[in-house]
Amino acid sequence: GSNGQSSCTTTTNGYETSDEDGSGRGATAQAKCGVGKYGSGATRTCAASSSGYRTTGEDSNNLGATGQTICLKGSYSTGTAPDCTLCEVGKYQGSNGQTSCATTTNGYETSDEDGSGRGATAQAKCAVGTYGSGATRTCAASSPGYETTGEDVNGFGATSEKECTKDTFSWDWRDIVHPALLV
Repeated sequence: GSNGQSSCTTTTNGYETSDEDGSGRGATAQAKCGVGKYGSGATRTCAASSSGYRTTGEDSNNLGATGQTICLKGSYSTGTAPDCTLCEVGKYQGSNGQTSCATTTNGYETSDEDGSGRGATAQAKCAVGTYGSGATRTCAASSPGYETTGEDVNGFGATSEKECTKDTFSWDWRDIVHPALLV
């Protein structure tokens, strides 16, 4: 500020004030909140965004945020972040406001909305004849001459495959079904 002022000005949203002696009094300027921090007026210091949240209202350099909002399913934040991070391939998060994503369980696969494998919100058991061995986006079909193992009584959720033993074989139902019926 200038000398000779008759009143003080309230700190602008997205800014913080500083003073020379740390008392919180006598500030002469304000500065934008840093990346991952926000200020909501009349604050001396900007607050770090909470875990499971991201900042909002910032400029293109992620400075001067005025608030925070919860991270949605399929993403997370460990705090002090301008953005939520999408769950990595083979991980998922089914709740809002979380600090991490869970690794896909053996015998399950994740699905996402955009096909990238990132941002999955749930996991589902592998279909009959397929298997998943953790941290996988999609279950794999068992190979010719192999069978799935570890599945439930209905054949879902297999966790691996093993080679057929002597006097056994495996086949692909697509080999015996007329192609016109597969449409």
